[in-house]
Amino acid sequence: MSESKFSISGSLGDGMNWQSIIMLVAAAASFLVALVNGVAAYYRDKQTQQELWAQERRFEQFKKDLEDRQRRLVRFENVQELMKQYKKPLLQSAFDLQSRLANQVKQGFLHIFCHQRNSKRDAQYARLNFCFVVAEFLGWLEVIR
Repeated sequence: MSESKFSISGSLGDGMNWQSIIMLVAAAASFLVALVNGVAAYYRDKQTQQELWAQERRFEQFKKDLEDRQRRLVRFENVQELMKQYKKPLLQSAFDLQSRLANQVKQGFLHIFCHQRNSKRDAQYARLNFCFVVAEFLGWLEVIR
């Protein structure tokens, strides 16, 4: 029989044995798996980082929206408090102005007091009171504004 490259002891003809070959193949496979795992971990970490940044941006936007809502709520409460405080005087001045304007339109208030009555005091009172009622209403509007 001719001499075979393989011997019973498991060594190759050029001095390498089967155990060395299996060890090299296993090392190459391990290196390849480690490389693939490293690349996959890199992309997974990159994606996780991007998701974290997106979540952080959403959280910052949420905080900003919440602060805006709080400011609007405080402003609304301030307006409500202001309206509670000045509602009665404003309504009274609006009623006075409406009454004075209705008297002017229906009865000619200024014409009666200025021309039909002979008293200069009545004419002056009519003009000043009319101006006062308008100014009072506008003043309360300005206070609320």
